Amino acid sequence: MNIKQQILALISEHTEPSLPVDQIAEDLSLQEIGIDSLRFMLLVLALEELLGQSGFNVGSISQVRSVGDLIAMAA
Repeated sequence: MNIKQQILALISEHTEPSLPVDQIAEDLSLQEIGIDSLRFMLLVLALEELLGQSGFNVGSISQVRSVGDLIAMAA
């Protein structure tokens, strides 16, 4: 599984109700797939763990609006 697929799987786990990965398109907003601010912060923590990074740039995080933005930030 490549990194993009892993990120999409994490996003899927954080949606409510859980969306299948194949229904998560990069142009969808996080709000459209049920990611609120709390779920977003939990998702960022999970991404940090997955990628072995800590402390994504706060400026970058605040600019994330879509699935594609999140993938780009983490890549």
